[in-house]
Amino acid sequence: MRKQVPLVGRRLYDTNDVIVEEGEVGNSFYLIESGTVEVFKNKGRAEIIIGYIKKDGIFGEMALVDGDRRSASVRAIEPTVCRVFSARIFSIPPRAQR
Repeated sequence: MRKQVPLVGRRLYDTNDVIVEEGEVGNSFYLIESGTVEVFKNKGRAEIIIGYIKKDGIFGEMALVDGDRRSASVRAIEPTVCRVFSARIFSIPPRAQR
């Protein structure tokens, strides 16, 4: 019997937890219920901060829309709670490693 994976989950991230990493395959997107995250890219040994996302903001959706790998990393800068939505909620099959 195949185990059902929930379409929507809820996760708590501590300060400095990396939620998604640039270059990884994206099979979900996130809605921030509370807290703040920073979006950044790695350039050699440096990190370039692209911006911040707060409560009610979303991230991670572009990897689902364009089918590419994650274009940036996202890190919690304070305790953050997110709803995590599987790509399957839109009937998009999970992406395999490319």
